[in-house]
Amino acid sequence: MHMSAVTSRKIFVSHSHQDNAFCRQLVTALRGMQMSVWYDEENLGPGHLGPTIENELRACDTFLVVLSPTSVASPWVQSEWYAAWSLYGEGKIATYIPLIAEPCQVPLLLRGLHWVDFTRGTFEEGMQVLIRMLGLGPQVAPVTAPLAPPDQWGLVASIKAHPVRGCFSVAFSPDGTRLASGSYDQTVAIWDVASRQLIERFSGHTKGIDAVAWSPNGQMIASASFGHRIRIWDVSGACQHQMLEGHTDGVSDVAWSPDGTCLVSGSSDQTVRIWDAATGVCKLILRGHTAPVTSVAWSPDGIWVGSTARDATVRVWEATTGSQAYVLAGHNGIAYCMRWSPDGTLLASSGHTTVRLWDTRKAELVSVLTGHSGHVLRVAWRPDGTLLASASADRTVRLWNVRTRKSLVTLGGHTDWVHGVAWSPNGQMLASCGGAQDGTIKLWAPA
Repeated sequence: MHMSAVTSRKIFVSHSHQDNAFCRQLVTALRGMQMSVWYDEENLGPGHLGPTIENELRACDTFLVVLSPTSVASPWVQSEWYAAWSLYGEGKIATYIPLIAEPCQVPLLLRGLHWVDFTRGTFEEGMQVLIRMLGLGPQVAPVTAPLAPPDQWGLVASIKAHPVRGCFSVAFSPDGTRLASGSYDQTVAIWDVASRQLIERFSGHTKGIDAVAWSPNGQMIASASFGHRIRIWDVSGACQHQMLEGHTDGVSDVAWSPDGTCLVSGSSDQTVRIWDAATGVCKLILRGHTAPVTSVAWSPDGIWVGSTARDATVRVWEATTGSQAYVLAGHNGIAYCMRWSPDGTLLASSGHTTVRLWDTRKAELVSVLTGHSGHVLRVAWRPDGTLLASASADRTVRLWNVRTRKSLVTLGGHTDWVHGVAWSPNGQMLASCGGAQDGTIKLWAPA
């Protein structure tokens, strides 16, 4: 946590006075982190508050609106969040976050924002999500690298992971000690990062594996195959734990929800599915893509899922209802991958030869990153959000400085398309994997 980020926060809390019990707890927690919070604790009434509210709105950099059936119906709360929305659109308020204190209908204008639902768990769990969204929290993986992203990277190891059929996906365990890889040899392999030795190999898929994903607690691995099924493996038990069936064509990608209770998958059958991880039951089927789905991802706050497809679109869906929030278009011919930034404010998507950055709050294009000469198959954010890695059919990995929107370094050495790329949890190592004529996992680190 950077103290300058904390002390510079000036937060306006909009609320109904009937939600004061929740708000006092919220404000106490925020002020306990040395943040300046304006909150109408005195209930002075509109005659006294009008000019004060306007001044405080113009002075704040962060706007939090507490939503409940009472506040949603309150004309005073409505006027505050409308005014804040205008300032947010003008760039005068940097951060705008709705907080759900009681089950209610989120106003239409706010549905495209990331919100924190305090009704899903304990207050402390909700605060952890909010702190992460404010970019301050302990939930963000610690990064011991310098604040300025290093511009010199070198190869530290090359693992001959799947020499016969290639390596098409790679993922670090949450503790950073192991790597999982998936191959068209139909196996999932687990590697010790320190020794580069094979720990375990899981067999069971009958077709090639396009994606692997660790559960947040590191106990399970989900793997997606173009043989229609998703398998969940118990890592400590070294056995298959669950098989998810329902897709009618190959599964291209799979991702765990941040709390580990659900999975999202995307398939060539043009659907996105959300699954209950405990039971294996499909909870939602999301339809809208008009071509095979190429990737899926869960937003850091767990509220949204996203997807890309060969229809060249990026789509964002509400995870609980499956309603489509917005569609991002602009890629040439195909969209291969989408991933949220660690703070959820940006979305990176890849396509023909470019990577695009989108503002998730406004659903607007921020930048187009050019430099690759082949299809960009996967992207991955460094846990501190300073760098974005992209894997390409031009056999290279590029690291992009997110602040400057410039290519920082190009990593070469793969002898086939680079199909996967993943960061270690502390951001000090990058893994990439090559296709059928390569089969290696390469580990990169600052030189």
